[in-house]
Amino acid sequence: MNTHPLLCAVAFAASLAGASTAQAANGWQMVASGCTPAPASAKLLTVSTKTGAVSFKDGKTGTAALICPINYEFTGTNVLDQLEVQALDATANGSVRATLVRKSKTTGSIETLANVVSVDATGVQNTLIGFTPASINFFTHAAYVVLQLSRTDPAADVQAHMVHLSRFIP
Repeated sequence: MNTHPLLCAVAFAASLAGASTAQAANGWQMVASGCTPAPASAKLLTVSTKTGAVSFKDGKTGTAALICPINYEFTGTNVLDQLEVQALDATANGSVRATLVRKSKTTGSIETLANVVSVDATGVQNTLIGFTPASINFFTHAAYVVLQLSRTDPAADVQAHMVHLSRFIP
């Protein structure tokens, strides 16, 4: 009986499982369509089933917010130190802002840890900012990201695609 192909298949499957776990431990991400719109914002927004992006409905302007809860397997030492937003923002008449917030489990107090704003550029762009990793401790705080879409011109194409928390690896 030739067991070599079976051993290779088992080793390959194990390596995939290990890579998946390691990747998950290195960060968190959320497609914008997975976030929950604030009640007043829902009437302004639409979701692309093709890209998962959230954008303004035709003719709508203003500011809309999405709440993205962070579900992260915390082991006691936080290594996440970068907040990144992926957005389409080709005009000065709109923007996408990602705000990292923590909320105390004991007092309920809220604190902003980092903000990053999309850049006015053609195409989907990633913009990131660093923050102090010790500021997130999931034993004492919950954390979430607020994605805020703004536009003043109804023709401006402003789309929130994704938000990421990751770590800088030199």
